[in-house]
Amino acid sequence: MIRRWVALLAVLSLAACGVGAGGGDGSGSGGPAFLRMFGVQAESPAPSEADAGRLLSQATFGATDASIDAVRAGTIPDWIQGQIALPPPTQTHLAHLDARLPQLIAANPTAMLGAEHF
Repeated sequence: MIRRWVALLAVLSLAACGVGAGGGDGSGSGGPAFLRMFGVQAESPAPSEADAGRLLSQATFGATDASIDAVRAGTIPDWIQGQIALPPPTQTHLAHLDARLPQLIAANPTAMLGAEHF
């Protein structure tokens, strides 16, 4: 478990400091060189449905049919680069939950959503 946290911290630290920027592909984006550091080939074929689902179950809060289709539409490196390029969220996680609670209560009047439920 600690290995995973250390690996995640290393990846985030390297991404934050721009390791791989300008490395190898001439674009300066840091994409392929950064991905090669972790054994991901930029020339990877489109992933299978199982591979896409596995990636999404490890990298997100879970796979949906739409997200699997999005990964399969390109390559895994394309999807990772797309995620890195996304702008930061404009709403905090807590604000999102606060906004979602009225919808849950409308569907289920006894629904509760608080820290004690996680």
